[in-house]
Amino acid sequence: MESRKWTKQKLLVCFDLRSQKQLENNIHVFNINDFSKCIDDVRQDFDNQYFDYGMVILVPQNETQNLPKIIIKNEQDAVNAEKKLKSMDKSEYVEIWHGKSRPRKGIFGRQLIPLDCIFPQTMSSTLELLDGVFGRNLNSYPNISVDYARLEKRDRTYPFKLIEKRIQENSNNNLIDSISAITRKLSNYQKRIMEFGMFLKPFGTNCMSIDFNYYDDKLSFIDWDSGNDKKVLSRIEKASVLSQV
Repeated sequence: MESRKWTKQKLLVCFDLRSQKQLENNIHVFNINDFSKCIDDVRQDFDNQYFDYGMVILVPQNETQNLPKIIIKNEQDAVNAEKKLKSMDKSEYVEIWHGKSRPRKGIFGRQLIPLDCIFPQTMSSTLELLDGVFGRNLNSYPNISVDYARLEKRDRTYPFKLIEKRIQENSNNNLIDSISAITRKLSNYQKRIMEFGMFLKPFGTNCMSIDFNYYDDKLSFIDWDSGNDKKVLSRIEKASVLSQV
């Protein structure tokens, strides 16, 4: 039985926000007992020009957030990771993932959409952008050490309006210069994102967020959150609706 975390990723594919090929290319999934194969998979990327580090993720059956991660940057890290995995108790995990290394440059984005009583008749949203591919920096707001911008719009038919920007000294203005292209490309997905929100709303969530990367004039969705993934995904599984999407 696949993990709930993998089910969560597959929903992006179901709503055409990510292709199955993209998903399988970016996340390599192994049975937890095949952890050595996972580490070897990371090793194969060492010579890739975009390689910065490989992320190994330990995945339980039902949890989707705050999962244990091991960062591998070189052969010594790989050796240490394999030793650690061999000796640790792995009984609570069912899968081990290799999150493929992404280009170091780029922009991370998160669109937050309330699934309130007026959704989907009105779909307001907030868009946060960071210069860099790592969304965890958003958790440090307002103490952010990279360029940051926040935009809002009242409805899907309205344009985004820049509300706040924090630009670092010696900035290359990559984020500010990219806002127009990002919002334009994001607008092409709004109908699909709305349909995704309509699907999630009956399963007990009042908000959703969609994470994406923007690099080399391409926008790629990488994850989503509902504020209570465990409850939402459990209800989706019990309703057996995933195969019908």
